[in-house]
Amino acid sequence: MGRVVTTNSATMVNKALEVVEAHLLFDVPLEDVTAVVHPQQVIHSLVEFQDGSTLAQAGPPRMYVPIALGLSWPERLPQVDTAIDWTQTMRWDFEPLDDDAFPAVRLAKQACAASATHMAVYNAANEQAVDAFHDGALGFTEILPTVEKVLAAHAAGTGTPTLDEVLEVEREARAHADELIAAAAVTVPTHRAPRAVEVGEGQA
Repeated sequence: MGRVVTTNSATMVNKALEVVEAHLLFDVPLEDVTAVVHPQQVIHSLVEFQDGSTLAQAGPPRMYVPIALGLSWPERLPQVDTAIDWTQTMRWDFEPLDDDAFPAVRLAKQACAASATHMAVYNAANEQAVDAFHDGALGFTEILPTVEKVLAAHAAGTGTPTLDEVLEVEREARAHADELIAAAAVTVPTHRAPRAVEVGEGQA
């Protein structure tokens, strides 16, 4: 997946971006989009309807089907992955997201609600912090605090921004994040970048 997406999976930033995508692409109010922890990784999304019913997208904990469907839509390709064996005993657990341990979703919702440019700041600051983490200049637990500080300093304009204005906001956010990272002067032990592992049977 690459080091940015792999790290975003660990910080839950990837889930935060998916929450914002659901809000913007499907015109769902932010307060109606919720992320939960599902250790078995079988249910990928749930959609609740006004009559109280819920539709679930279930599949193996791999990206084969989403990628294939993205390439073949609206058709579905045959034998992309192994189907779930519904004759076997299984359990599905769902737990609330710990906002204190994983503040990424909360920060993204706040940013999205704040202005049209706050999410550009969120994304830019996160990318700079992730790069700094992999370069050994920032601790893993300082990635989200860095993003939060850059967001707090952003003064949004009014109205719909132009593309040039969004790009300038992003540039300023990256520069501010770099300043915070340099000022922290954190010495992080040398580490190897996380290795993307295919999640399959018997793996968490």
